[in-house]
Amino acid sequence: MNAAFSTLEKVMLIYQARSTKSYDIPLMEQPARPKKLLFLDVGLMNYQMGIQNNYVGLTDLNDFYRGQIAEQVTGQNILSHYEYDLPKILYWARDKSEGIAELDFCLVHQGRIIGIEVKSGQTSKLRSLFSFAQIVKNPI
Repeated sequence: MNAAFSTLEKVMLIYQARSTKSYDIPLMEQPARPKKLLFLDVGLMNYQMGIQNNYVGLTDLNDFYRGQIAEQVTGQNILSHYEYDLPKILYWARDKSEGIAELDFCLVHQGRIIGIEVKSGQTSKLRSLFSFAQIVKNPI
């Protein structure tokens, strides 16, 4: 499976965001944790979710998706800012023993660690983002 996903990543159909629990640069990957798959094409993501046939008669895409693709679109937008060398995009997750916290994306930019939490809707708390900002050295 690993070889198959690596091939899909090489041909730029997916991007595999690996996990980190690092508090400082360099961000070290946690190979034992699962990878987060970012489909680099929204159509492929729709197909994978099995929802492409549900588009007939739609009047509001926001209501249809209910935030399901917000994380995918955010990941695609981050990657689109890098023309030649893709950045090392990770997701940040604390160990359960330290209290559960996870950010959708984490990357290094200009010597600082950027944490991104993607939420849709009105009832978001962002607890993981605030936890990240308190623990990580030099965060954005």
